[in-house]
Amino acid sequence: MKLRGFTIIELIIVIAILLILAAGAFDGTGGIIRGLRFSNTFNKMVLMVQQARSLAVTGKNPDLKSYEVQFNFTAPGSMVLQGIRQDDTPQEIERFSLDSQTNLEFTNNLNCDPATIRFLNGKAETELICIGGTLSSPLLTIGLKETASGAPAGTAPTHQKSFTIHRAAGIPQIN
Repeated sequence: MKLRGFTIIELIIVIAILLILAAGAFDGTGGIIRGLRFSNTFNKMVLMVQQARSLAVTGKNPDLKSYEVQFNFTAPGSMVLQGIRQDDTPQEIERFSLDSQTNLEFTNNLNCDPATIRFLNGKAETELICIGGTLSSPLLTIGLKETASGAPAGTAPTHQKSFTIHRAAGIPQIN
């Protein structure tokens, strides 16, 4: 009885095929991870605005006259949820900054930097504050976009999503 084994060439071919399949799977998961990071960041943006509105509407902290979310658009971009005390000093509640390695950036429709969404404590009133631009519109649109790594300026984003705040309602409407 003669046993037949695998030749070294057959083993190399099988290993090469497995490596090609693994590389393809790895490339696919990179896109999934980028998509999840984008969605997570966008959801964080909307959640911070909703949290500020909720804290203001309940009016549980009489030491604060308002709650606000400030968006800074200068790269890499950041947002801050803070309460404003009666003496106008801010009390930071939460801060979120974009990582400069993610190719994500905040956008807005009014060319403001920064833009602030303020909710008056104990009231259902919303103020939209635009520094460096004009706020003649009752709407402020804040967006998040991701461009491909190394893409030249002006390239269409790979992911883009935004929400609009109306001065009267103060509820984020996802576009």
